[in-house]
Amino acid sequence: MSEIQSMLKFYLFHRLNFDWLKHFRLNMSSSSVHLSSQHHSNRVTQSGFTLIEVMLVVLIAGIFAAMIGLSIGGSDTRRVLQEREELMDSIAEIRLESQDQGRMLGLIPLDQTATDHARYVVVEYDPTATDKDKRWKPSVDFKVHTLPLGVELTITPLQDNNQQKPSEHLNDITSDALSPKLIWFGNGEATAARLQLVQEGQNVGDAVEVTALGSVKKDETSTSNSEDRP
Repeated sequence: MSEIQSMLKFYLFHRLNFDWLKHFRLNMSSSSVHLSSQHHSNRVTQSGFTLIEVMLVVLIAGIFAAMIGLSIGGSDTRRVLQEREELMDSIAEIRLESQDQGRMLGLIPLDQTATDHARYVVVEYDPTATDKDKRWKPSVDFKVHTLPLGVELTITPLQDNNQQKPSEHLNDITSDALSPKLIWFGNGEATAARLQLVQEGQNVGDAVEVTALGSVKKDETSTSNSEDRP
């Protein structure tokens, strides 16, 4: 009888332990699943962006866009200012060639078209041409200078041109449809004019003034100042 009681106690003890372990494992498993799902939910929640973060990203993107726009605009202006320096170099070269060779040279700006950029060309006066309307011809010694897209060159004669040359002689030279507004006469004289680079209708940089001696006014001023120095 005692042996049977011992066996029953042993059986019940192990049975209770087994049920308890099973119950414990089930609880642990459900807890793990709950924790896992909660962790996943937290990850999903944390993976989203708050309104402040979105606004911050938009603000930073706007700042970068503004910086890029300013950079592009600044580079375009620098490019036009570089064209101004090249224009002054061209004027110095034309003046030197006109004086050394006794050639009558002129500068003509050509407007931008639907297919071509604006440009300026050096022309030479040929007094021996039979057709008076075709005496100004493109000079073979100077290349046509093409300007950047949207940039044009304007040439405005100054008021003292009538005092430099007899009006009838100047009118005869400039009677050609291709006649330039800026002319170097080959004897050290020229028609005074003001040259301005224009981008999208706005003046870029200071105007370049050519004097009656055919040189840039700025160059003459700096030269005279240097000569006055002891």
